[in-house]
Amino acid sequence: MAKQESERKRKQAEQTLAELNIKLAEIDRVKAEQTEKASKATTELETLTSQLEAADTKNIQLGQKVSTLEAQLADSQVLGIA
Repeated sequence: MAKQESERKRKQAEQTLAELNIKLAEIDRVKAEQTEKASKATTELETLTSQLEAADTKNIQLGQKVSTLEAQLADSQVLGIA
């Protein structure tokens, strides 16, 4: 009787272990997918940050050119050229 009970418990433990291994494999798969998504999002964020910094630099340069042109226009108006 004890041997049968022991065998039953062993089989139940093996089944539980198999189920847990399946769950672990699924968790590992989901983790890998999420890690890949996070990596892609990070790369995209870095690209967008670079583009934003470039646009900001261009905006500053254009602002400086506008200021220069406005100053030249004001000077020419003072001189009566415009």
